[in-house]
Amino acid sequence: MHRESKDIDIFFRDRQLLSCVSPRLVDANENELIGYSETSSYIKLNFPEGQVDFIVAGQISDEEPQLQKIPGFDEEYYLDSPVEIVAKKIFYRYEDFTARDVFDLAFVFYKTSEKLVANAEKFRGKIKPLIKRIEKRDIWPRS
Repeated sequence: MHRESKDIDIFFRDRQLLSCVSPRLVDANENELIGYSETSSYIKLNFPEGQVDFIVAGQISDEEPQLQKIPGFDEEYYLDSPVEIVAKKIFYRYEDFTARDVFDLAFVFYKTSEKLVANAEKFRGKIKPLIKRIEKRDIWPRS
C-alpha cells in the first residue's frame, strides 16, 4: 500500500554500519556505481537502475517492520509499514519534503488515518515546519 519506487531505502539503527557500504571504504560496486553522496547519517548510491539510500534512522511509529516477500527475490526481508515510512519522512525529512512525499502522506492518511494519527505524537514537533514546507511553491512540479 505504498507508492512503488525505483529507489530503495535501507535503514540502519547503528551509524557504524554505514562504513560497510561506503564507496570511499569498500570497492564492491565500483563498476556499476555512477555516483554517490555521503554524510554522517546517510549514503546515497546511484546506479543506472536507480538509487539505494542507506540511512541511519531509528524506529518512529509503533509498527515494527514485518518479514515480507519481495517479488523477484527468493528470500524474505523486513519491510517498514507505510505508516512507518511516512513517519520517517515527516520526522527526518520534513525540510526536504517533495511532491511525491505529499502524495505518500495523503495516500497513507486516506488508507490508515487512525494508525497515522495514533503515532502523530512522535513527530508532532515537525508538523508546523512541514506545513510551511508544503505551502512553498518550489516542491510542486511545474508544467
